[in-house]
Amino acid sequence: NVPAVSSQGCNAEMVKQGVYDGHTLMLHALDRNVLQPTLLHTTPFAGPGVTGDDVAKVLDGNLSSGVSIDGGGYLGLDLGHVYRASTVRVVLCNTEVSRAPQNQLQRASQAMRRARIEGSNVSSTSGFVHLAALLPLQASLYIAHGVYLSTPLPAHTHGIRWMRIMLDPLHPATQPTPFQANTHAPLCLAEVEVHTGEIRQGLSQVEPGSCSYHLNLDVLYQADYNETAYMLKCGAYSLFPVA
Repeated sequence: NVPAVSSQGCNAEMVKQGVYDGHTLMLHALDRNVLQPTLLHTTPFAGPGVTGDDVAKVLDGNLSSGVSIDGGGYLGLDLGHVYRASTVRVVLCNTEVSRAPQNQLQRASQAMRRARIEGSNVSSTSGFVHLAALLPLQASLYIAHGVYLSTPLPAHTHGIRWMRIMLDPLHPATQPTPFQANTHAPLCLAEVEVHTGEIRQGLSQVEPGSCSYHLNLDVLYQADYNETAYMLKCGAYSLFPVA
């Protein structure tokens, strides 16, 4: 249990640890592995129906390149370890929006209605279960080139090692005629991010989510971290040392 904080106690502990403000407190928490990035370092892999010479393009920060997923195909992501993923963010390949907005929106919207997120803790090819529809909101209202769109995953989502973004094939009864080819549009992703933990502050819609952090509560319960937990409580009350 963390004892009650006081101005005198916070001043003494923070000076002892070299913490004088919110910035140095954050550096201390990062160094102690108490504060961890929410953004996971994933390794993408191509499933069936994926076109593009390098699936790593969805992680390179370059919005002018991407990976296309045809109906029935998927883009896979190896999370490296078992994590409870909380949010998936994507940037759609919309380089044509400015020149042909209505056509591009129709194509993207058709694809988005068939896209979903699945997770597995078995292997990269089996054991996948449905987690959420990708962008369940009406996609056409939110699509813009260069904007990160977030899909929160259910709070009860279990830990997974592998994730995939899958595009369902069209039902045979709804196969398009030659004059309705747009309804068969693939899903093109320029960037993909997977986050874990509670995101307390909204992520920027126009920047990568590399500056988002969450508290590693499991560590804070350990006796060796009592001083860090105490200083975090001091910081929550803005009880920093007086200059």
